[in-house]
Amino acid sequence: MSWLDIPWSIDVGDDAEAVRWDGSNAERKRLPFLPLESDLYFAGEHPIRFAVSLFALYGSWLALVLLLPDSWSFASWQEWGASEQLSYFSALWSVQATVAALAYPIVIAFVAVFLQRRPAAQFLVDLYFLECGALPAGLSAMCLVLAMGVQYVYLAAYGASAVPTWALLDSIWFVGNVILTTWFLYRTVEFLRPASQGDAVRRYLVNVALPREVKRLYPAVRYEKLLKSGVLPLPIEGDSENNGQPKIAVMSYLPAEFVDQVVTRVIGARYVKAIRLWPFFLVARAWMKVSTVSKPPREGVSLTSLQRGGLLLLPLRPGQEVAGDVVVARVQSGAKFSAWQRLLIRWAYVTSPITGHPQSCNVC
Repeated sequence: MSWLDIPWSIDVGDDAEAVRWDGSNAERKRLPFLPLESDLYFAGEHPIRFAVSLFALYGSWLALVLLLPDSWSFASWQEWGASEQLSYFSALWSVQATVAALAYPIVIAFVAVFLQRRPAAQFLVDLYFLECGALPAGLSAMCLVLAMGVQYVYLAAYGASAVPTWALLDSIWFVGNVILTTWFLYRTVEFLRPASQGDAVRRYLVNVALPREVKRLYPAVRYEKLLKSGVLPLPIEGDSENNGQPKIAVMSYLPAEFVDQVVTRVIGARYVKAIRLWPFFLVARAWMKVSTVSKPPREGVSLTSLQRGGLLLLPLRPGQEVAGDVVVARVQSGAKFSAWQRLLIRWAYVTSPITGHPQSCNVC
């Protein structure tokens, strides 16, 4: 067995079979997301990334427009006087600031109070933000107000020569915000109906929660299949072969009897995102070599748990949630871990924090 035949790691969310299931699922085809909905869901779950992307996109378009010749711009804008240009800029800024300051807080507060009277109110409020695009729409409006505020400071210091260029980009951004605001208000009115709330929950479960739960849990199945398939040349507990020799046990429960164990401390709620198989295999093979029984037992003589080669318990699986003091490995019988083995077996497990979005809810 060559090291090149062993994959480096098993990662949660990086599995081709789970992706194929996601594309062929009948329920997802029956309750699909529109392209705009999927983008708004993603932006709502990553608001900081969305805001940074807006400023980056605006900056790139501004640099592109500044490089274009003046003849490519609207001729009528170039004929406007400084006072007319400033009036247009101020009116656009005032309208966007008014919408951002009044429409979103008032509507969101009303919906939050309305949903508090329903069961699972916190989940419905979180789902409302994702379903209606409240975060991306509100952030886009606030980012435009902030960008125009920076431009206003520049105008006070350097004059109105750049107003036509800014007004063009600000107007395009404003039209996009009008579309997002319209979508937000329309989806808000729809979400207030109980039937629409049920549809939103079903579409969320089918299109967001269920695929992520499958991608999170399927690597655990793949991990066990990998151990039993022989890709990792490690004898598994329960096999009839190699009696009296050390074996590996992948189980979620931990027996009380043990000789040695490796414990790591996890801060906060996290889950096992990946298992690095190379250090995992290196530690397991080194432990097996030390724990191997030199002489086979005589016929008719049974081995107790402490007389046999040894049993290495590995309870963690990909996708498993962990917190506090977590047992990474436990030796029920056999040789104890050395210092370098403890270090490598801890490093073999990669954990990631569990986000607070509704998509982290378990789907039964």
